[in-house]
Amino acid sequence: MNQIYKLNNLIKTILFGVTLTISQVALGQGMLPPDSTAKPKSRLPLSNRVNVGINLGMMNYYGDLNASNIPLPSSRFAFGAQVRYHFTPAISFRGQLAIGSIEGNDRGKTTFITTGDFSVPNLNRSLNFRSSIIDFSGQVMFALNNQYSNSKFRMHPYAFAGIGVFSFNPKGDLFNGSESWENRYVYSDKGKDITDASGNPIEQDGEFETTLKDWSTEGQSANPKDGQLRSYSTTQVNFPVGAGIRIRLNRRFDIDFEIGIRILLTDYIDDVGNDYPSKANMVGNFSDPAEQQMAWYISNPVIYSQEANNPIANPGSGFNPYARRGGRDSKDQYSFSSIGVEYKLGKQKDAMEWLRASDIEASNFEDAAKNILNPMMQDTDGDGVLDFLDQDNNTPQGTIVTTKGVPFDLDGDGIYDRNDADPYTPTGMTVNSLGMPADSDGDGVPDYRDISPNTPAGAIVNFKGQPVSGAGAGYASAADEAAKKASSGSFDAKTKQLIDAIVANHLGNIYFDINQFNVKSEYFTICANLAKLMKMVPEIKVDVIGFTDPTGNDEYNKSLSERRANSVKRLMMETFEVEDARLMISGNGESNLLSTEVSSKGYLSNRRVQFRIVY
Repeated sequence: MNQIYKLNNLIKTILFGVTLTISQVALGQGMLPPDSTAKPKSRLPLSNRVNVGINLGMMNYYGDLNASNIPLPSSRFAFGAQVRYHFTPAISFRGQLAIGSIEGNDRGKTTFITTGDFSVPNLNRSLNFRSSIIDFSGQVMFALNNQYSNSKFRMHPYAFAGIGVFSFNPKGDLFNGSESWENRYVYSDKGKDITDASGNPIEQDGEFETTLKDWSTEGQSANPKDGQLRSYSTTQVNFPVGAGIRIRLNRRFDIDFEIGIRILLTDYIDDVGNDYPSKANMVGNFSDPAEQQMAWYISNPVIYSQEANNPIANPGSGFNPYARRGGRDSKDQYSFSSIGVEYKLGKQKDAMEWLRASDIEASNFEDAAKNILNPMMQDTDGDGVLDFLDQDNNTPQGTIVTTKGVPFDLDGDGIYDRNDADPYTPTGMTVNSLGMPADSDGDGVPDYRDISPNTPAGAIVNFKGQPVSGAGAGYASAADEAAKKASSGSFDAKTKQLIDAIVANHLGNIYFDINQFNVKSEYFTICANLAKLMKMVPEIKVDVIGFTDPTGNDEYNKSLSERRANSVKRLMMETFEVEDARLMISGNGESNLLSTEVSSKGYLSNRRVQFRIVY
């Protein structure tokens, strides 16, 4: 038992030390050195952990139609909302919604060509797009330093990374008014000038009326064949990464300055990603010649806006003068740069994010560790084994258990010793619910020790199961005589004396090992014979009285003696079928000692149960 307690104390010490270390690292270590002038503030568990906020800023597009390193001309207004939860001052999780739009235009960008020189806008291709963006993502945020300057003005940089989903729908400005062949823009050679169908110079009207995906601009199909590209989905996964600076305005409000890039797995937010379509793909996607004519133009407006080049208006013209339409080796991206305001929810004075090492009392580290350890240090049944190691959390009080928290089962018969009427059954024996081996002839001696397993019912046997003579025969004749007198109605003083003599001379006491209350199998014969007497003389009852040796305190000895008496009663009831009402128990502790000898032999004679007949 001492070893179990020593083991549990060691486990508690190790767990507490490890948890305290983790708490210190997570809550205070790695931040800047403490402000020596700051006073300890609210404890960590009582700080506000949830922030809500809004963001206003710009979305920018990076892709085939805008190769500039700083695409400021394509910036579009965007806004967002967010909720953030703090696990520690340094680590938080943010759910963010961002809504905006992006755009790109070959006629308004500067292209870095392979010669290393900057050319004029890419008029040869003259593609453009605009797309709305709805972006929702979850991000883990890391505060790199949660204090700067004094306690009144605080700021820290932060970084974030996460995963999200977004929707887009690229549209093009390809018609001067509604979407029809007569309203197309007509481009001059190499796209330098734009006129209407009548030859009058015009400019793009800025209305993005054409849903580009619907026109399979690179020959895509929902059911691709023979190397044909599959139509792209307008809902995709993104991976937001970025950094920012957060400034604490007061105990309720913070302001953020943030730049975030969305890394994408698609190259089609601008509808440009591969080669111009083949004739077979275009004809396969659109059976109507008028639709084919429109599709050729929308895919390559500079070439096919002129009827002389359009394969529908002029069937003799050539196809695909430029095989490459977009950059096949890279994916598009977009950014969301914003200024945000956050409001800290909660009733506490301090926010989790702005707690510093100096704000947390040394005792708070211990408190935080205990909050983690307390559930792990529970011992519900008080057996000395912690609940998370205990395989039986309902062990009765006082039961001696193993290091796994289960009561001992010395004979391995599946019945815990506290419930086992025979805790020393040989290995492999089949037992009943009381832990008792089979007793075929019901003489109180289990079969594995019974030399005569077929003794007639009612026979008096010794501890080996053999019928006895002499004292045993005297017991039988005396019991028969008492039974006859009782049944004849002459239950007088002489009959009572005869029964008392039977108990005193032929039954004897039941003895126990130190601190034990299970009945040894060698005493089953006494219980069997007493049960036979009670069945032969149904007028009698029996007081089962338990005793202990003088070691131990009075309270413990009183309880132990009662448990010994109760064990004998259970055996009489459950094995030998004596009615509950005919058996009474009492525990007399260390009173009425049979021997005052200070020795193991003297003590053994006092650890007993004896019987008294009640009339």
